[in-house]
Amino acid sequence: MKKRGEKSLQMIFGLFMLLIISLVVLAMFFRFVKQGTGKTSQELEDWAKEMAIESAKSECERLCNQAGDEASKIEFCSKAFQVDWDEDGSVEGAAQYGQWWFCEKKVPCFVLVDNCKRTYTGHYCRDLLAQYSPNKYMNLHLDVNGIAPDGNDEDYEDGCALPHSNTAEDIPNRIYPTEYNWKERFCFNETYKVVLGSTWSCTAPSIT
Repeated sequence: MKKRGEKSLQMIFGLFMLLIISLVVLAMFFRFVKQGTGKTSQELEDWAKEMAIESAKSECERLCNQAGDEASKIEFCSKAFQVDWDEDGSVEGAAQYGQWWFCEKKVPCFVLVDNCKRTYTGHYCRDLLAQYSPNKYMNLHLDVNGIAPDGNDEDYEDGCALPHSNTAEDIPNRIYPTEYNWKERFCFNETYKVVLGSTWSCTAPSIT
């Protein structure tokens, strides 16, 4: 009887220890899963932001490759994307890609695919849109301070003031000269009627 009692106690003790070990293992497992899920979510979020940028670039390259007749060239020239370029969770303010300054709310394809087919540049697109698609031209047109044509039209607003050659103070952490503000570089700080005028000439600052 005594041995049977000892075996019962040993069995109970063993089961108790097994339960404790199981609880510890489960706690560690759920903690790992929780941490892994949080890490995975952040990785997925970062990946989604990167994919948004790559998607915009790819779509612009596709439109560039298809550009041939007037309609397809207008599509390339007028296409613009809203992208969280600096991946800070918002599409506000200015960003940089290569040599260009632009606003995250409006990133033109002719900036993402610079010198498309060595022909369809920002200058070309400006003249093409001004002539054949003034509404799309005006949608891209803003003065160099980011102000819409009538001062407050949200259809034309792109949400930031890009650095330009008349900026009084320098821009912190600036990498490229203000001449690479695409609006100033390609003379989009004019109305399409002025662009179509016989005496109009592009007054973009020279690059030194």
